[in-house]
Amino acid sequence: MIPALNVTAAQGTTAFQFLQLAAQQNPCYLSEYLTYPRLGHYITTICCVTQNLTSNFYWFVYINDTLSTVGVDFLKPNNEDVLRFEYRFVNSTDNNHTETSQAGKKDAIETISVSVKLAFANYPDPNILPAQQVVAPNGTAAFEFLQLAAQMNPCYIFNYTVFSIGRYITTICCVEQNTTTNFYWFIYLNGELSPVGADLLKPNNGDILTYEYRKWDSSITNHTTPQSNTPTAKGPKIFPQFLHIFMGMVIGILPWKHLEVA
Repeated sequence: MIPALNVTAAQGTTAFQFLQLAAQQNPCYLSEYLTYPRLGHYITTICCVTQNLTSNFYWFVYINDTLSTVGVDFLKPNNEDVLRFEYRFVNSTDNNHTETSQAGKKDAIETISVSVKLAFANYPDPNILPAQQVVAPNGTAAFEFLQLAAQMNPCYIFNYTVFSIGRYITTICCVEQNTTTNFYWFIYLNGELSPVGADLLKPNNGDILTYEYRKWDSSITNHTTPQSNTPTAKGPKIFPQFLHIFMGMVIGILPWKHLEVA
């Protein structure tokens, strides 16, 4: 469910370094790790998915479908090798607690299908992640659609802050808003910037719901769309968190000269 990447690097590049290079192309490969003397780096998190000591889920590294006998600092793939980072359990029952929204329950009511997408204006390819086709009851809010997409693909895992006027998305796919560079998450419906937040926006059947990470500027302050620059609503020039635009890894395959990340 995560697109493969071809990564080119010098001979002798380690698996750890390949993972870092993959993250520069796709945020699904952003990772966290611990460092141990003489043992090197130990991967604890990829794509916001963290090892779980309770359920015994951990990250493992495979080279050409074989479990590596050494750590990521000592594993040095060769040209055309396939490097895979896999999240799996060890001799335990999967007790992973995934939040399930009310929208995820099967009810004998009308359902709609909505395409949920992520876009990153600060990456070479802003549409680097596959869209998720999410089916939910009619009337489901954009926030719940993002929750359901996160159950299908860990790239959609997110964090948010709760305000009196609703929930505001601060992070998706480990990519957090940056008040220094003025990059924030915005929500679009069928290419149009939403004038309401993720709790109030309710897509219809066949709609395209896009969460986009991009720089905040005056056009967004005035609720304009990037395509038309036509205001859809008027608002004061205030900090984006108080605008009405609220929003709400993994198996990686990396070859040496052509690292596939999946």
